[in-house]
Amino acid sequence: PLPKLYKQDLDKAVDMLAEAGWTDSDGDGFLDKVFNGRPVKFEFELLVSSKPDRVRICNLFRQNLDEIGIVCNVVPLEAATLQEKVFNHEFDAQMGGWGAGADPYTNKNIFGTGEARNSGSYSNPEVDKLFERGEVEYDRAERAKIYSQIAHLIWEDQPYMFLYNRASFYGTRKDIRGFLFSPRGPFTYGPGFSAIWAAQK
Repeated sequence: PLPKLYKQDLDKAVDMLAEAGWTDSDGDGFLDKVFNGRPVKFEFELLVSSKPDRVRICNLFRQNLDEIGIVCNVVPLEAATLQEKVFNHEFDAQMGGWGAGADPYTNKNIFGTGEARNSGSYSNPEVDKLFERGEVEYDRAERAKIYSQIAHLIWEDQPYMFLYNRASFYGTRKDIRGFLFSPRGPFTYGPGFSAIWAAQK
């Protein structure tokens, strides 16, 4: 039997889809909806990097959708091909992720209207205005409020289905000193990796 909370989530998803007109009208186990006088099955392609961990995550997602009658065809692609299709908006859905910048304003190129990395074409004028305010605000407390508002609006809009945050782990020898971390880890900023040194034995 399914865990109680999981079953509740599935039932809620089915109810929401039914409200939007997606039902199993012919009893074949798949949701469908009438478009231009004919029933269309709820089916889509999910593009993903061919990395094994990414493919496994998408296959788990596919199995979850199977349980509510949605057909998800997972399509693993090499990085260059996937990136080209994403940038050209040639996809039904795609699975991807981002690394954090050293400052929250860098998320503008993902969530700002018309930005290059905004692969889902998300657009919210209020979010755009808040990003503009955040770039010229010097007070750290005020900036925190602005970016908190942005995060809240994006969460409410759900332009993406946020799945998880990946933790990073770093290991060093005991005699290494000078490691400095930014929100991007120890490598992709200055002085970063160039600041480390080894204690004399």
